[in-house]
Amino acid sequence: MERFETYDPLMRLARPYLLDAGAAIVLALAGVLTAVNEDVDTSDATRSLDALGVLLVCGMTLPLVARRVFPRLVVIVTVGCAIAGIVAGYPVVLGALGAIFAIWSLAYTTSRRDTVLVGLPAVVALVAGFVAAPGSLTPPEIASNFLFIAFTLLIGDLLRARKEQTAVLEDRNRELEMLRETERRSAAVEERLRIPREVHDAVGHSLVAITLQTRAGLRQLSRSPGRAAQALREIEALAARALEETRAAVATIRSDADGGRARPEPTIADLPTLVQSVRAPGLDVDLTLDPATHDLPPRLQSAAYRIVQESLSNVARHAGPAHTAVRVDQDGETFVIEITDTGASTARGE
Repeated sequence: MERFETYDPLMRLARPYLLDAGAAIVLALAGVLTAVNEDVDTSDATRSLDALGVLLVCGMTLPLVARRVFPRLVVIVTVGCAIAGIVAGYPVVLGALGAIFAIWSLAYTTSRRDTVLVGLPAVVALVAGFVAAPGSLTPPEIASNFLFIAFTLLIGDLLRARKEQTAVLEDRNRELEMLRETERRSAAVEERLRIPREVHDAVGHSLVAITLQTRAGLRQLSRSPGRAAQALREIEALAARALEETRAAVATIRSDADGGRARPEPTIADLPTLVQSVRAPGLDVDLTLDPATHDLPPRLQSAAYRIVQESLSNVARHAGPAHTAVRVDQDGETFVIEITDTGASTARGE
């Protein structure tokens, strides 16, 4: 298996050169056989094919094997041999097609600068060879030969330009795909940074509330077992909620990895539940909600929820026994979140 895996890339690499070699050999044989069978008396040729003629035909065709590697040298050799054969009077019209193909290949595989500096002089030299041929070429025939060879050069240049343009577009598409992948990864990283913050806010708030309920329950344990039992039930509910928040965050991470749907963000409609969870003996919380705030964008509602959550946690930690008032209001284009308490500090956010 390893042998074949190594063999296949080598074959793909060598295939174009094998095709060039096959085409060059076929064209050389066709050029020689055509020249041998050419009747000098009924053609424009003035000289029968001999050993020198065969050598010139091979020089017009066989160098095409290296047209991809040495395009300029191939043009010089093939055009030179074609001119020599034409001026000498050999019947090498078919062999001269090798020189014309070399001119096309030069324009297709190299730059426009090489097309102008090497290709155009080759066209002019080849046409001059037809003009200097001992046969009787008429001006229309010379003009048609020039237009044919020049058109071949032009076609090669246009195809090269199109190939380069396609390569540029493919590069841009790859760059755009890389940018999309980078943006997708950045979004994934941002989401994974957001999830720990939410876990900290949610679980931290629940732990603060559990601490408050625990203190209240301890104070009521001997005096009012019923209230202590109520505090324990509140602690159980808060712990269950903290566990649910943690599981939801983990589920969000998994759903992102699996392409699933993340859990919904908290909204202003969840604030009454939040306030109820933090109420405890010594910490009374009043909530005032403007109904218009329920129509705010989801991200703004989520941010408002987290602000109130963090503020109530700070009140519970630092204010001591206090009365707290939370007001969420929309005044025109201004969205106001106000948290005040009668303890040691006051927080206000807009």
